[in-house]
Amino acid sequence: SKDRLAKLKVGDKVNIGETFGGELEEATTIIGAGPELVKNGVIHVTTSEEQVASDIARGRAPRTAMGVTADKHWVLLVIDGRQSHSIGATLQETGELLKKFGVVDGYNLDGGGSSAMYLKNRVVNKPSDGAERRVASAVVITQK
Repeated sequence: SKDRLAKLKVGDKVNIGETFGGELEEATTIIGAGPELVKNGVIHVTTSEEQVASDIARGRAPRTAMGVTADKHWVLLVIDGRQSHSIGATLQETGELLKKFGVVDGYNLDGGGSSAMYLKNRVVNKPSDGAERRVASAVVITQK
């Protein structure tokens, strides 16, 4: 691509496309998450492989995570932190909790003040910011 782009002149028309390739081309849902916490039923925290920032990779923090069990049920997890009632969790501890609930493949989602879980139209945890934070995306599960 570098060599092709070097030959471009001002005014040239360019079409740029991007694909995920392979099995991802057929995916109906893709969730940005990371690092991986559980893989094939084994705790597998991939902070170094995914080059996760140190403020996420180290220490205790409020965490949000999700995973799937062997029988294809979803487990959603929120852990409060940075408060008197909860010190949060490390990524390793979050993976251990997911596994305890039967998760065979699980991932960390956004954490910190973004860790909030709603159930039946109300927040069921205590977000570390003291209230829900505005976020750009969310995992929403509805009944069929």
